[in-house]
Amino acid sequence: MDAREAALRQAYGHAVRWLASLSDRRVPARASVDEIVRALGADLPDRPGTPADVVDLLAAASEPGLTAFPSGRFYGFVVGGGEPAALAADWLVSAWDQNCVMRAVSPAYTAVEDIASA
Repeated sequence: MDAREAALRQAYGHAVRWLASLSDRRVPARASVDEIVRALGADLPDRPGTPADVVDLLAAASEPGLTAFPSGRFYGFVVGGGEPAALAADWLVSAWDQNCVMRAVSPAYTAVEDIASA
């Protein structure tokens, strides 16, 4: 398994655990912005870590500062909501990493943008 695949597997695991926790977790975030900054670390490390370690740090440090918007128990204000197909499609297009600024560069992205804007 290469570093990219390991990082994607870590992200998948964190995402699945987050989604599974929504029915039981408290809705408000438990940590402040300052606490998350401290957990993430404001200084850059001396050397790079593995992509999977970066994903793990982001997930572990950020989780206490997340609000359970998609839980079905959040009644604050309308902030949207991700349907399963939209979440999966978002992951897919992030992996594709295309730029649809010009039609010839990525015909697939341009076609989807054309349909969506119509």
